Amino acid sequence: MDSLSPAEYAWVNETIEIAKQNMNSTKFLLRFGRVYRHIEERPVPPAVSSVFTTTQELVRFRMLTANGLDVDQKVLEKLFDTGNTAESVVLYKSLQYFENPEKYVHRVTEGISQRTGTTGDGAHPAPRQTQRGNKNHGCC
Repeated sequence: MDSLSPAEYAWVNETIEIAKQNMNSTKFLLRFGRVYRHIEERPVPPAVSSVFTTTQELVRFRMLTANGLDVDQKVLEKLFDTGNTAESVVLYKSLQYFENPEKYVHRVTEGISQRTGTTGDGAHPAPRQTQRGNKNHGCC
């Protein structure tokens, strides 16, 4: 996390201390969601991490592992239930590093189902433009 500014680094350290005191606290859970307000999103070099590709992802992973790799399952459930897409991506990427990852198989399955459900399987082609510029839904 050498690429963080002094202000970003201070915010991360403060958040880590909050997590060490009580990761299930409202203060920590809110900070997990507010990373985007305090940490500029920059690419992370592959030499640093091949899994977490932005500073925000890496910071969220560090927040999750403030107390080691045995993350409280109740905290994870709250974060999964309330997180936006960016937060959920970090949670899914993190699962492989936690102790007893097999207890999260249901979450991985859920993530795969949601991902394929939202991106589609190609059954409904994107609208294409006709010569007049009107949208054509692939039928004519």
